[in-house]
Amino acid sequence: MTRKVCTLTFVALMLGLWCVSEIPAITIQLDYRFDTQNFFDTEEKRAAITAAASFYEARIFDSLDPLQPGGFNTWSATFVDPATGNERDISGLEVPADTLIVFVGGHDIGGSTLGFGGPGGFNARGDSAWLQRVQSRGEENAIGEGASDFGPWGGSIVFDTLDNGGNPKNWHFGIDELPEVGQFDFLTTAVHELGHLLGFGTSESWRTLVDHTAVQFMGLNATGEHGGHVDLEFDSAHWLEGTRGISIDAGVSQEALMDPSQIVGTRKLLTWLDLAALDDIGWEIDYSVELLGDVNRDLVVDLIDFGILKGNFGLPGEALDGDLTEDGVIGLEDFVILKDNFGSMAVGPRGVAVPEPDTSQMAWTLLALIASLPGLGQAMIRSSYRPGNRLIMLLGVLMPWPCQAADFHLEHVESLPLPPVMQDGKPVPIHTQGLFLTKDWYYITGRMEMAPRQPWLLRIDRATRSRIEYVSLTGFAAETGDTSGLDHPGGMDSDGTRLWIPVAESRHGGRTAIMTFPLDSRGALAECQATVVFWVNDHLGALAVDRDNEQLFGANWDTRDIYIFDMRGNTLAKIPREEWLPQRPSWFLAVQDWKWDPSLGLVAGGLDKSREEHQAVVERHDLAPRRLQYRISVGSTPDRDIPLTREGLALENDDLWLLPGDFGHEGPTLYHYRLVEAD
Repeated sequence: MTRKVCTLTFVALMLGLWCVSEIPAITIQLDYRFDTQNFFDTEEKRAAITAAASFYEARIFDSLDPLQPGGFNTWSATFVDPATGNERDISGLEVPADTLIVFVGGHDIGGSTLGFGGPGGFNARGDSAWLQRVQSRGEENAIGEGASDFGPWGGSIVFDTLDNGGNPKNWHFGIDELPEVGQFDFLTTAVHELGHLLGFGTSESWRTLVDHTAVQFMGLNATGEHGGHVDLEFDSAHWLEGTRGISIDAGVSQEALMDPSQIVGTRKLLTWLDLAALDDIGWEIDYSVELLGDVNRDLVVDLIDFGILKGNFGLPGEALDGDLTEDGVIGLEDFVILKDNFGSMAVGPRGVAVPEPDTSQMAWTLLALIASLPGLGQAMIRSSYRPGNRLIMLLGVLMPWPCQAADFHLEHVESLPLPPVMQDGKPVPIHTQGLFLTKDWYYITGRMEMAPRQPWLLRIDRATRSRIEYVSLTGFAAETGDTSGLDHPGGMDSDGTRLWIPVAESRHGGRTAIMTFPLDSRGALAECQATVVFWVNDHLGALAVDRDNEQLFGANWDTRDIYIFDMRGNTLAKIPREEWLPQRPSWFLAVQDWKWDPSLGLVAGGLDKSREEHQAVVERHDLAPRRLQYRISVGSTPDRDIPLTREGLALENDDLWLLPGDFGHEGPTLYHYRLVEAD
């Protein structure tokens, strides 16, 4: 599929990011001709499935060739008849460009299945160009093994009509109202089944990205959204039961739509994880967000936006940033919009506008600054001031900045290729996790991806980068607990004499063994003895060690919680992500690896999921007041476009080392940067 070009524009009172390109939104054309059992016999029912289609029409863009048979070029569409469940075909179906035709209806499916859907098949005759078009709708590499795209003509969806007692299914067809106890939410089912029709679990490009041994989905967008490969059900067509994502409408964590079930009496719709998977299989996804007042499109409404408006005040709005009302001039009304939304920022993986702390106070601070504008200030004070507002006290006072600018930047030093790991003359695939450096060695944790998967600790000599040692960590845990399922070693740190390594199950909430491994450069790695110090009933993906205060900081999956332990394994605190940095309750960094430094505090590397695109960042946390001191955007690797903080991070004096890639036929590249204090 052709990659669309996104430009940024403003809409009156609805400032946001909009993708403007020649690539159109797809149209889902609902066809009721085979609804012979009259399942969709009311306007309410048709409105509900139209609403379900609109969720995708608003987010998916693509260019699909039309299918117009003629002459020697003929075809017939094959699909499941929604009224019978049997296969049927229709000859000579004409499909407009950029359109999917979806036949819908219902019959008694039986059992507990609410519905099923999927893309249709075909029979075709004609020249090679016509056959290619029928197969792929003009999309490149959409056919056969190794496909990376998807171009169906459409398909069909079937909904259950009767319960197991032969009575009408207790469907809830409301759009604005939530289902009641005992009702099955039709909108949830319809959006889910449309996802399958769009290729989720059903397309060749989906199967290309499934690790059938590990039963995981490995698409880059879904992996980045989830913070790791996404576990699947054994049918390889659904997320594992209970998989969670961030809802696209509310920006909160919820059970992902495309897991295999829904709870009766509840509604769940699309998450960014579900959409990211559709992106991986070839659809063009619109990840735009709407944030009122965000003049410079950095996903936060702040004093920078005010400065832009102030600089452009009174000028014609055409071609200038800040004409939020699109009335052709930057004036009072634009400042009112910015004031009302001051302090809001886009949170969640793709952005939902929510206020930062003390938003009202920040708004009055902004009002005070606006009051300094000649003419404009007095007009705004007269229209906005009310007794009791502390306007005079706030004049000229700047409230705390939502996120301080970085007082350091990164200076690239070198890129060091590491060798592959060989076993019996063959390269071993290893998914890297953590990184730690001594004066003689690079220590790396990783998951060996051949069955059965194992957690490995590797050691590579720094002098030549040619000597590699490795050891499986599973055996060391056997003496102190059940090691079944432990295959995921995380980010690690050291207390000066030992490495502290979390080894977890590769699933949300999975158990973790907290292990220590001696730092001994004299003997072979396999001769060192590891120890399981304690167990945690959660998946910890990174561990940092404050050796001065003898504390450990653990980050669980997607850093939903931060744990603080003492070195005996006692839990001192479990802090929800939104409470970790009190001044930034919308903080969302999926920590991949972090380290404690006596002078810098806690330095974390990972993926910022509060942005439109997942951003690779390094952050410094001051733990005394628990605040974010600075963050640095580090970008991606130049060769494979992998976020630099996707996995391992290590500190060495003023140097930062990043290991984002995996071991395969070639070894990953180790990136060396220097932390340079800004002038």
